[in-house]
Amino acid sequence: MFPDDITKAKTLITEGMCEFSRATPASSHKTHAHHIVHYPECVDMFGSLAGQWMFADERRNKVYR
Repeated sequence: MFPDDITKAKTLITEGMCEFSRATPASSHKTHAHHIVHYPECVDMFGSLAGQWMFADERRNKVYR
């Protein structure tokens, strides 16, 4: 990603999260939905996040609880 792409991603994510907050009740907001806000910074610092995805492991945590 180029710096302009990261800036655009931050803007689109922020706008999307604000729209999500307005369109849904607070009880449906999940912590993992907030994590997307940090993705542009992580891409900027570490590059592609493809090798760092933990969704499958996080999903299994629910089974183990």
